[in-house]
Amino acid sequence: MLVTRGGSAQQKPSNEPLGLFPADLAWDLPLNNFLEVTPVFKNDRGYFPIGDNRIAAYDVRNGTLLWIAPGQPQFELTTGEELLFEVEPEAIVALRDDTGVEAWRFALNEPLAAPLVCRNGWLIASATSGAVLAIRASDGVLIWRQELGAQIHKVPTIADDRVYVPMTDGRIVAMHVVTGEPIWERRLGGTPNEIVATADFVYAG
Repeated sequence: MLVTRGGSAQQKPSNEPLGLFPADLAWDLPLNNFLEVTPVFKNDRGYFPIGDNRIAAYDVRNGTLLWIAPGQPQFELTTGEELLFEVEPEAIVALRDDTGVEAWRFALNEPLAAPLVCRNGWLIASATSGAVLAIRASDGVLIWRQELGAQIHKVPTIADDRVYVPMTDGRIVAMHVVTGEPIWERRLGGTPNEIVATADFVYAG
């Protein structure tokens, strides 16, 4: 594992294009383990799922190990609400992002199809059956579950008071984030990938 930092830009004549800023090695630290899934970063911390069913947290400014906690993440970790969320084979687990201590655990009756998404206190999970689960991020309480009748293709998107879900049957389904009630759905010419949404528009590839 290594972290680099950008160097200062050198003065150049105005008629010459600027090159890339030089990168200096800030620190270098061997993990001595394989990364099980892609690490995630939040502020000055990096979270690395490593071998032997562990998650290691480092201060990325200096490479200091902050904590190691047990974990079996099946997807990329998700951050939010001062917590770190992981999808294990049989549960969603929330860890305190500053200590690695388990905050809560939500048992799964079926596997998930995509990583979790967290925003504004909501944690959204996508089951392989086509169900969407909305969980209160702070304590792991299930607020609602909505069956969509097809497999979910990519991670849902939360924007304002809505959840947008790309489906393998070509639909985009919009639901109220508070209740899970469907608002509208549109069928595209192909399977939509991850969605970007604003207050006025929804974009999907």
